[in-house]
Amino acid sequence: MFFPAGGQGMNLGIQDATNLGWKLAATLQDRVPDGLLDSYDTERRPAARAVIDNTRAQLALFAAVSPEQIALREVWSAALAEPQTNRQWARRIPASTTRSPPTPHPARTR
Repeated sequence: MFFPAGGQGMNLGIQDATNLGWKLAATLQDRVPDGLLDSYDTERRPAARAVIDNTRAQLALFAAVSPEQIALREVWSAALAEPQTNRQWARRIPASTTRSPPTPHPARTR
């Protein structure tokens, strides 16, 4: 499902593993309140949805074949040539900018 440009799917997976990993370890060691693992889906699902939407949009522009699709790709290409627009959209690459809500990470609460 994930378009390889930018490695968003890989970054998303690494973030997911990090989020779940410390929660599993802390839960198994009884170092966090009950229910912490329940926060995983709430925290990570929006990041996954954003990556999927971004990927679909990239694929649609990349695979443009109709005159309308090609025109849309050209308009986006011109817009992204503008530094301010480019920076704004670069921040939207979800797998590199999506942050999970704060949770009681055990290393920070010792």
